Amino acid sequence: MKLASTLSLTILSFALALTAKASIAEDQQWKFRVYLNDTSIGTHTFNLAHRGDSQQIDIHADFDVRFLFLSVYQYTHNNRETWKDGCLTRLASVTNDNGDQYAVNIKRENDKYRIETNSQQTLITHCLRSFSYWSPGHLNTSQLVNAQNGEIKQIRFSFRGTGDYRNYPSAKQYHIAGDDIDISLWYSSDNDWIALYSQLDNGDLLRYERMENN
Repeated sequence: MKLASTLSLTILSFALALTAKASIAEDQQWKFRVYLNDTSIGTHTFNLAHRGDSQQIDIHADFDVRFLFLSVYQYTHNNRETWKDGCLTRLASVTNDNGDQYAVNIKRENDKYRIETNSQQTLITHCLRSFSYWSPGHLNTSQLVNAQNGEIKQIRFSFRGTGDYRNYPSAKQYHIAGDDIDISLWYSSDNDWIALYSQLDNGDLLRYERMENN
């Protein structure tokens, strides 16, 4: 996956892991320090709130890649998503990808989704989900929508097993694969999202590490 677009023990354990995080009962925040290889480039924050029988998540990313103290790449992304019964009902995002501007609006209307982007409108008739890393249950599908540009991506989602990750014993690892997509995700033993690694096309590694007290 490019920077802008910008994780099996048994079938039973895989199913249990997904079910446990498919619906998060409490409001929560995930804030990550983001690294390009070993250099910090910014933060990515996810704030989840419950609204009746729906979930609303506000997402903000702010990256600044520097070389010899000069900014060579800047990226900001703001996105609000509303979820109900494991599917999106609304999504509205604006993105500045180093000067390129993107806007996406998605709304469920009865049994269809209307996706509006910079250049086109699309209708989708199946349950629509985004790259909702905060909930692995939402990732257990074959298609996800890119919140930056509204593109529907074909993906393969798999459970890689458990093992120690930094200070988290028995962390769960999942993987998302597809064209230009190579993402590994880690969750604590109680299914709380703690890290993300994304292998980029140029060989660089985009890495998210959960910040303390979040």
